[in-house]
Amino acid sequence: MIQLATSSLSNLMTFHDWDVQVLKSQKLEPYSDDILWQAKHLISSTLDWAAEQVSNAVNDAFSKITGKKPPQESYVSIGEFDTFISFNGSRDSQVVQNAVEQGSFRSVNKIRKPNTCIVELGKGGTKSDVQVLLDLLKKYQGTTFNFRIATPFGYMENLNLVKLEYDYSRGNGSHLLVAKLHFQEIMYGYGEAYTIKQVNSPDKTNTRDGGQIALQGEK
Repeated sequence: MIQLATSSLSNLMTFHDWDVQVLKSQKLEPYSDDILWQAKHLISSTLDWAAEQVSNAVNDAFSKITGKKPPQESYVSIGEFDTFISFNGSRDSQVVQNAVEQGSFRSVNKIRKPNTCIVELGKGGTKSDVQVLLDLLKKYQGTTFNFRIATPFGYMENLNLVKLEYDYSRGNGSHLLVAKLHFQEIMYGYGEAYTIKQVNSPDKTNTRDGGQIALQGEK
């Protein structure tokens, strides 16, 4: 168990360049019965709304001046974490286990597996703050939402949260949640589309290229 006090969170790597994000349309809203938490959340939501209005105004002005559409941010953070602790990524592939014909080996015989990564994040604060975030992460884990991880080196996209591990500890009057989020890449395959021509009646059949030539054996 990782033992950390809330006061030590500032000594870890700050959460400026690393972030776990979800599509804005898929963002889940946190909730708690705690009156104090609801008051803080209302203030926070109001400030976020005001910041969004300012951002929209700036984007509108940018669009009018340049005649170009402003960049749209389609992803938002999944929760208010205090710190980034660690990141562990894995890229893997597998060689097919069947026999290779004529002893040849090509790239088509090697299959790339989905990328995986583990992100470890910390959240300190009151018991309500920590519990609300944990409940939110549990809800995200059960969805098929599209996540991405922002890093100082770029984005890892098309990810799904497949596993959640967490350490909920209490010490020195503070509460701390250390969450390990396991992500797996969603790989998309695309096949070639074929169009089948429909014949309305036998009279409209193209006799030159519409049929299949039968193979004839020797007489």
